[in-house]
Amino acid sequence: MTFGSNTEKVLKAIEGTKLNQAGFYEVGKLVKRCCATLGVSGISLPTPIELPILIEMLQGEFGNYTIEEVDLAFRSLVTGKLEIEAGAFNRLTPP
Repeated sequence: MTFGSNTEKVLKAIEGTKLNQAGFYEVGKLVKRCCATLGVSGISLPTPIELPILIEMLQGEFGNYTIEEVDLAFRSLVTGKLEIEAGAFNRLTPP
């Protein structure tokens, strides 16, 4: 897979804050951005109980990646730039 014109974005994303070093607020903003990208709003947004669970999972599973890398990967996934099919949304499933 090549990133083509995204090379600069990727290189810049690598320099950002690692998820395992980011605060709750920063990772929470990432979760909300991902939700907004999917059109998730209102009662479908993570609840105050679910949000810390999502943040903990992201920091545990993807902690060595930066917030910017995860954001770029997510946007690339949902826009079809990764040439893979995204699984079902609205539920967490193991890989």
